[in-house]
Amino acid sequence: MLNATEVGDALVVVGGDGTLHRALPAAAASGAGVYHVPAGTENLFARHFRMSAHPAHVVRALERPPVRSDLGMCNGRLFAIMASTGPDAGVIERLSRQRGGAITHWSYLRPVLAEFGHPRLPRLSLEVDGSRVLDSRRGLLVVGNSPQYAARLDPARGARTDDGRLDVVFFPCDSGVDVVCWAVRLWLCPGRPDGTLAWKARSITVCGIEEASPVQLDGEPAGSLGSTNQPTEITIMSGFLRVFGPAGQ
Repeated sequence: MLNATEVGDALVVVGGDGTLHRALPAAAASGAGVYHVPAGTENLFARHFRMSAHPAHVVRALERPPVRSDLGMCNGRLFAIMASTGPDAGVIERLSRQRGGAITHWSYLRPVLAEFGHPRLPRLSLEVDGSRVLDSRRGLLVVGNSPQYAARLDPARGARTDDGRLDVVFFPCDSGVDVVCWAVRLWLCPGRPDGTLAWKARSITVCGIEEASPVQLDGEPAGSLGSTNQPTEITIMSGFLRVFGPAGQ
């Protein structure tokens, strides 16, 4: 259930990134400025905009003019932080099947272990701004609008929410061990690890999926790639969202 309260031309969303994700269509359609009161597991949107749950900080933020933030669009569905397909989306899909209410970081343990044993690593092709950049490679694809990511791994570290472009990062891998190695390198490496493929783009087309692979948007399950014969289109919506922040601690 969406836990949000409209305050004049503001939309104050209380919850995690999933709650914020579900509020995006209403915020974009109404033009209301958004403030995310972090009350979830990761709170990546609130972390990016330095938002706080302290009432005084919320009030001070709402007194300031909102800034403009880009949004992504994946097959007609908005996202604020990231879109991805591969084992991380597989974990989200597994978690969504077993959850019955609020979750903690421990809730991810079983889905992570299950995904490690049988990782979804799609073989895909990729077009960036109309140019083919990847042909039938197996791995993990992350499209970031923000540099924030779960567990501070942050694969799209150069992403900005105000530059009118999405950061596309591909991690070639063929097994669960490869995925773990990439995670360790992301955790240890201050920059982008060698071996990753990365582009900045306004539009991305994912095609040539040989087997269905789950997709996640902002940490929420969003269907599968390859479940139809149609390519997946991801585009940037420049300045589409008004955001109150930072909180001014």
